[in-house]
Amino acid sequence: MFDGITFVEFCNDRGGAEDGSSFTVAIKGATHQDLKTLEESVYAAAETMTCYDSLVERVGEIADSLGLEYETIYPDWYITIC
Repeated sequence: MFDGITFVEFCNDRGGAEDGSSFTVAIKGATHQDLKTLEESVYAAAETMTCYDSLVERVGEIADSLGLEYETIYPDWYITIC
């Protein structure tokens, strides 16, 4: 069912745009090199982001520029165990 799909979680631990938020991106058919390039590009983009920029949008722009087929996933339900 999920063959060829890689799940990548992005977390924003820096203060600012989306303080402490995280989201997952499902990427179809990505190679190791694709994922490495995506990671490096996101790190580089994060250096120039302001509090008005969205990490979700920036990741989408980078994935589009790399020609990746992807879908951003937001959880419908959170379970916290204390």
